[in-house]
Amino acid sequence: MTAPAPDIVGPFLDHFTTLSLATTGPAGVWNAPVFFARDQALTLYFISSSKTRHARDLESNPQVAVTVYGNVENWAEISGVQLEGRAEVIGEDDRAAAEQIYLARFPAVKSILASPANDDERKIAAGFAASHFYKITPTFIRLIDNTKAFGYSEEFDLTS
Repeated sequence: MTAPAPDIVGPFLDHFTTLSLATTGPAGVWNAPVFFARDQALTLYFISSSKTRHARDLESNPQVAVTVYGNVENWAEISGVQLEGRAEVIGEDDRAAAEQIYLARFPAVKSILASPANDDERKIAAGFAASHFYKITPTFIRLIDNTKAFGYSEEFDLTS
């Protein structure tokens, strides 16, 4: 991994909770928003039911594209991360580690899982337990930041 990628891209990702996940599967291209967490190596983690279209797509094609960005009012404020990578379901042996990273990012979910207060929270806890964790290992990252200059970007090839 290019040495500065985690130092440059990591803090940007920490400002956001939702990524846009693009997949390709038997029915064609698809895009889904999912909450995510990251580790120090910029591996991204999300949780999803195996019944979702994006999860089914990953079974046949693990290649994904991801964007993370905020809503802005003008071009000079656009900033975001675009990345290519490989997504895979996390096995039960590694679930605890992924869950720890994810719940550190979303402490409200951790509270719900520990002590659901009502029927809605019990449904969330049951859905969480029945879902799978996935990880996205980036192979290429582009950070764009028009606040520095129009069209400004930094690219990181993580394959070497």
